[in-house]
Amino acid sequence: MAFPCFAPYLWLAGIKGTVGVGDLTTDIDPGVSDILDALNFGFMGSFEARKNRFMVVTDLLYINLDQTKDTSGPLFSSLKVTEKTFMLSPVVGYRLAEKEGASLDAIAGIRFWHASTKLELAPGCWRAESGSAARTGRT
Repeated sequence: MAFPCFAPYLWLAGIKGTVGVGDLTTDIDPGVSDILDALNFGFMGSFEARKNRFMVVTDLLYINLDQTKDTSGPLFSSLKVTEKTFMLSPVVGYRLAEKEGASLDAIAGIRFWHASTKLELAPGCWRAESGSAARTGRT
């Protein structure tokens, strides 16, 4: 028996802390409405397909946020922060046992992720500054 299943979902989260690139840092503490206002694009979904005892499951997340704020100091007129996150988690599996509505599956997979941050300070009394950083990994 084979069947595919696609399930988009929504995940709301908050963030609080210090974000920075090199020597450029700023404290952040946005609420959910601030995050939704800063959202350029986001997608979250999972896909599952099974055939007999074999399965393939994939989870995908992409979010692109940016926000510009006026600064209170005279050195820079505004700060723009851009955050992008991508996560892909493919899994393959095999059904080892099934009995009376319960089952035991063996699965193996990998998670790939990439996150980037870009800070841009617009000129005030001081010249414009910008910096970016990115991290990529897999587990």
